[in-house]
Amino acid sequence: MEARFNELLEGSRADISVRILGKDLNTLLDLQNSLKDTLHNIPGAAEVELDPIMALRKSTVVDIIPDPFKLKYYNISLPLFNSAVESSMSGFELGGYYEEEVRFPIKIWLSEEFRNHESEISNIGIGTEDGGMIPIKLLASIEKKKKS
Repeated sequence: MEARFNELLEGSRADISVRILGKDLNTLLDLQNSLKDTLHNIPGAAEVELDPIMALRKSTVVDIIPDPFKLKYYNISLPLFNSAVESSMSGFELGGYYEEEVRFPIKIWLSEEFRNHESEISNIGIGTEDGGMIPIKLLASIEKKKKS
């Protein structure tokens, strides 16, 4: 009973779940497909589904690598820099509202069209302690590459 409850908390509604962990995405995808084929051949197996986990998808990632010397020059702390980048790219919860007893978060973030272009990302402003704004391109290197 406890194991089934834990599976429900983790997002699986299946009677049996298999989790494959590792660092090499290509190996994980190969193992996932091989396991799916194997499980389909088990007598009595009614359904075999793959969980569409975002981490297992090949995609383009943007690496924003702050330059500690430039951060120091502009008197911007690394936590402040990280917070600004995270808010822009992943969103920031401003608050929430309730409808009956359900709370709905209110979030802001850059639109996807801006998050997918290095030139737009490079112009995101990072606030300074004296009220100024410094674009990311003066504080960090930005690399867009395929995740594989």
